Amino acid sequence: LAAELRDELGRFVAALRELERDDLRRQAAARSGASESARALGLGALAAAVINAGLALALLAFFVYPGIVLRLQALSRAVDRLRAGNLGGPIAIDGDDELAKMARALEELRQASIARREARHALKTCERNLKRINEERDRFARAATTDLKGPLRALRKLSQRVEDALPPGGDVARTHLDTMRARMTRLETMIDALLDYSRAGSHKLPPAEIELHELLKDAAGGAAAVHGAEVIVAGRPCRVRTWDQPLARAVSALVDNACKHHDREQRGITIDWTVQRRCIRLQVRDDGPGIDPRHHRRIFGMLKTLKPRDVVEGSGMGLAVLKKIVHVHGGSVHVDSDPAVQRGTTFVVNWPLAPARD
Repeated sequence: LAAELRDELGRFVAALRELERDDLRRQAAARSGASESARALGLGALAAAVINAGLALALLAFFVYPGIVLRLQALSRAVDRLRAGNLGGPIAIDGDDELAKMARALEELRQASIARREARHALKTCERNLKRINEERDRFARAATTDLKGPLRALRKLSQRVEDALPPGGDVARTHLDTMRARMTRLETMIDALLDYSRAGSHKLPPAEIELHELLKDAAGGAAAVHGAEVIVAGRPCRVRTWDQPLARAVSALVDNACKHHDREQRGITIDWTVQRRCIRLQVRDDGPGIDPRHHRRIFGMLKTLKPRDVVEGSGMGLAVLKKIVHVHGGSVHVDSDPAVQRGTTFVVNWPLAPARD
C-alpha cells in the first residue's frame, strides 16, 4: 500500500515538472509572438493533472481508511478494555498482516489474564476451605482429647478404690492394678501426642531475627538435661532470620530421641550446623546403637517405635511431629545410619531461612 502511494506521488511530481517545462516553452512562444490560446491550453493541462492526482489520492484513501485506520481504532479500543480490566469479548481482526498478528497476541494475553484470575479465585477458595478444615480438626482434637481422657481418669480412680478394698495378701491383684494404671498413663501420653501432632505447624508464626548458636544450645541443653546428658553444639555466634520456636522444638525432639534410644550411660551427642544460601543445615549426631536402614522411613511414622514400650517408654510420635514441623516450614529431614558399618545415627535437617525484610 505504501509503495502504491509512493508511485502515485512520483507520477504526480513528474506531471508537475512536465507542466513547468510546458509553461517555460509557452513563455518562449509568447515572447516570439505565439498566440494567447497556447497559454490557455497549458493551464487546462495543469488543471487536468491536478484533478487526476486528486482522484488518485481519493481512491487511495478510500481503500486505506477501512483497511488500516478502522482496524487500528478497533485494536486501540481492545487495548483500552484490557487496561481497564475488562476481559469480556474476544479480540478478533481479520487478515494476516502485522495488525492481525498484534490482535492475536492481545487475545492470547486476554486468555492468560482470564486463566490467572480464575486461578486466583480457586486459590482463595482452597485457602478458605483449608482454614475451615484446620479449625474443624482442632475442635475435633480438643473434643476427642476431653472425651477420651475423662473415662481414663474415672478408671484410674476406680482402680484405686479396688486396690483400697483388697484384703491383706492381695499382692498379685495389686500388681495387675499397677500394670493397668501404667497402661492408662501410656494411653494418656499417646492421646496428648496425637493432639500435639494435629496442632503441629497449624499456626505458623512470623519469622524473627535470632542468634542461632544460642538458640541451639538452649534447645539442646534443655532436652538433654531431662535425661542427665550433655550436648556439644559446634559453631560460633551467627544471626539469621528464621522461624525460631519451631526450630527449637525440632532440635529438642532430636536430642530427646537420641537420649531415649541410647544404650550407654555416657551419651555422646553433637550438633553441627552451617548457614547456606537458603537454609540452615543441621546435623544431630549420637554414638548410640544406630538404626537399621530398613527402618529409616518407618521411624517417622505415627505411633511407631523400634523397641517395645516396656523397654523404651514413649508415644512413638516424636519423630512424626518433628517431620511435620519441618515440612510445614518448607524444610526436609532424613536419617543417616547403618549399624553394620558404624555405631551412631545422624539426623540431617535442612531448615529454611526466611526472606530478608524489605
